[in-house]
Amino acid sequence: FNVPNAYLLRLVEKWMMSGIRGCEEKIGAMDTRGDLNASIGGRMWATHPNWAESMYQAEEMLMEHQRAAILSMHKRDERADTGHFLIMDTGLGKTLTSLCYFHRWLKQQERRRKSQASKIEYILWVTPAGTVENLMEQLNSTWRVPTWKVPRISAAKNPKFGDSTNLKLERFAVNVIHADHLRAAIDKGL
Repeated sequence: FNVPNAYLLRLVEKWMMSGIRGCEEKIGAMDTRGDLNASIGGRMWATHPNWAESMYQAEEMLMEHQRAAILSMHKRDERADTGHFLIMDTGLGKTLTSLCYFHRWLKQQERRRKSQASKIEYILWVTPAGTVENLMEQLNSTWRVPTWKVPRISAAKNPKFGDSTNLKLERFAVNVIHADHLRAAIDKGL
């Protein structure tokens, strides 16, 4: 796709990051369990049984351009507290690159023992409608990471089959949401 105005992407990025920071504060205030994370010293992503082996194998498959992209994103993380836009042609491994980047980032946050790091339990992957099923298949079959397809949230009194009236995300899984459903999810507390 073409980006006619990169400034608009940065505005969207700022909006998303401010929402994420607001959610981190709410999650920190709501999370009083401390059970699962405390049992292994708060290092959930590094040792989680559904992630450790899968991500080790995924990291081994990275090509040079993917390693360079991940390194570039981590260097940018050190300089600024912003998100990233990963732009690669079809078939060059955006999914694997993204998956490895955010898993490394989560482990890095845990190692640094940032106060909110051990409370990060959800990954939200926003994608266009036409890619949801293929992405789910690739994440499940190829990379064997836990996934959850976030159901469409309906405001109707009697939602259609497959729709939901409240937001449900799975802990320690890639929660895949259709981009057009993001606004409803935000309205329901995302």
